[in-house]
Amino acid sequence: MNILGKNILALCTLIVIFMSGCDLVNKNIAVTNQNPPGRDLIINEVFTIAPDKYYAYSWIEIYNPTPRKILWFDQVYPARGGVAGASGTLLNTTNSGTTWTDTLTNSSLANLRGLNYANYDTGFACGEGEKIYKISHTAMFLVASPSITGSIDKPDPTVNLNSITNQSTYLSPIDGAYDRYNRFAYAVGDKGTVLRTLNAGLKWSKIPTAGPFTTQNLHSIYSLAFKLYVVGDSGAFGLSLNNGTNWSTKVFPQPDRPYNYYSTWFSTDSIGWVTGENGIILMTTNQGTTWSAETTNVSVTLRGSFFGIPASSSIPPTFNFGSGCAVGDAGTIITTQDFGQTWSRANSGTTAQLNSVYFTDTLHGWAFGNGGTIVATTDGGRLWHSQESGTNLNLTSGHFFGLKDTVQVNYYMVMRAQRNYIFYDKTTGTINTDFIVRTDTGTVLFQPFGGNLAVSAGGFAVIINDSTKFDAHTKMGPGTTTRLNFGFGVDSLGNFLRWNLLPACQITLAKTSFEINNRQLLFYTNEDVDIVRWGNYRPNPDPYPQNVPAGSIPEFWSLARYNNIHDINPKTESTRNDFYMAQNPIPGWYSQLSK
Repeated sequence: MNILGKNILALCTLIVIFMSGCDLVNKNIAVTNQNPPGRDLIINEVFTIAPDKYYAYSWIEIYNPTPRKILWFDQVYPARGGVAGASGTLLNTTNSGTTWTDTLTNSSLANLRGLNYANYDTGFACGEGEKIYKISHTAMFLVASPSITGSIDKPDPTVNLNSITNQSTYLSPIDGAYDRYNRFAYAVGDKGTVLRTLNAGLKWSKIPTAGPFTTQNLHSIYSLAFKLYVVGDSGAFGLSLNNGTNWSTKVFPQPDRPYNYYSTWFSTDSIGWVTGENGIILMTTNQGTTWSAETTNVSVTLRGSFFGIPASSSIPPTFNFGSGCAVGDAGTIITTQDFGQTWSRANSGTTAQLNSVYFTDTLHGWAFGNGGTIVATTDGGRLWHSQESGTNLNLTSGHFFGLKDTVQVNYYMVMRAQRNYIFYDKTTGTINTDFIVRTDTGTVLFQPFGGNLAVSAGGFAVIINDSTKFDAHTKMGPGTTTRLNFGFGVDSLGNFLRWNLLPACQITLAKTSFEINNRQLLFYTNEDVDIVRWGNYRPNPDPYPQNVPAGSIPEFWSLARYNNIHDINPKTESTRNDFYMAQNPIPGWYSQLSK
């Protein structure tokens, strides 16, 4: 596949489209383009004139039935993270929440209330019974051994731990000041409980505190380098400048003192916010010495918040400094872009209680709430859409890694075709594309190159092996179509050749995915997304025995897909059922023939 990626990433630009089709065998059948869109690229039409004809040529049309643009080669940076909740719920995502997996949930852990990932490899969760659990995200299992949970000398079963953090809460780099074995972490909970570990969770100890911390329930702790900020019931606020060894404990001024506060966030050593009951948001610019109330225009309890930090060369692009987001009861989401001078309410699309919010950059954020609610934004918090969590349990705390992963996705085709091998001069390293040294039949791999070859939503790409004959004999449809005038491919050894489809043939549209983190390959997948057979061809052995091939394609006809076949599963697909023979083919026209 390396040779594929280099030698082949060779052809032209993929696609763009809109529903359309071919001139049909039966033109009286009604158009039915009202079906739900598909999930991936599909093969829409195939045309071939047998290689034994002097006017032989072939083309293959790809269609994008999805509502999004698909690149032939794409490189994305998905967010990885997790969310904790009731009954030991612990969900993870590796693709920005497109899918949430439940491989770590353990109902014996009771209700989890806090979650934080110190780095890519290590995280902590906390919850009822003064319990703390260590998570290995790469291994995808939950560690709850006595060396972790038993390290608190006598856990108090009446104490709930409500929040947990590490020394670098926000987008900590894997390499750098906060190394991958981050040693310092902190948790807070009921009855003024503050816990600390100095050895990456091997031992946790209670930190003696004074003032309101001795009696009030503490709901949130935030760390910024060696500084810690804590809030809780009845206006309790605490500040430590030395990893929790010493504390300055205060209460908020009247009239905001009687309320309970559920989140705190400091963008710098001095500038921070707290959120709480009655829609209250307080801001400080001097480490909590004085506070000013901001006008939120909401009266519900605000339970989670997220604010931008100043740009830094050591951290990827962040949520803009001065911007913020707070979430709370009744599906409330409010945002600011001016340090809280003005707050605007966003439509979350839910009425569920929202407990936590997190952003990985300026645009991408998630909010988590009761009933398994997850809503996400891709525009900085203006518009939100739901994501499927797979649970109806309450989700209390979510946290993401920085955008450290790179996922590379590319499409290619595997064809059974006539192979016309091109002359290659090993001495000079040159090739002569007009001189064919050998012809046979076998596998051809085809992959265009170019980073911007995209198939827009409802768009087409036509892969042409002889552009002159295509232009002379083909009428184009109304869809937006990208042409790939490239009749070259490679065999499994990487040898360059010209190709022509056969009267009995098979085409497989495949996709590869590579995920890389910190220059290490995390996983590689290769999957078939569509397969088309005709001329009664079947391979031996046959990986898709249910796929019955269509008959031979008549001369100057094509094999076209029915217009209501969008979602393809190669394991259950049958070319004979999903395609028909079309007279006078028209590329760029999604079939008008209804099944």
